[in-house]
Amino acid sequence: MAEALWRFVFEPGVDPTNNHAERELRGLVCWRRSTGGSRSDRGDLFAANLKSVIHTCRKQRRHVLTYLNSAIHAALHDRKTPSLIAAR
Repeated sequence: MAEALWRFVFEPGVDPTNNHAERELRGLVCWRRSTGGSRSDRGDLFAANLKSVIHTCRKQRRHVLTYLNSAIHAALHDRKTPSLIAAR
């Protein structure tokens, strides 16, 4: 565990701050603050999953609505949900 705290010293390209993680979370935090969040655990889970899908699609430069449409279509027809894991 201690070696992970000092990894930025020994490995080039490892940032010693958490700015990247904070930037990644900023959109979700702003959304929660402006909407007041959810009133249930189920709503919180739905929002977290939806934001995760949106963020993943954007990072992969995939069209969010196209993915959501195909995922809903798959669920309605008892098919496998399309993967969000990026192809290599």
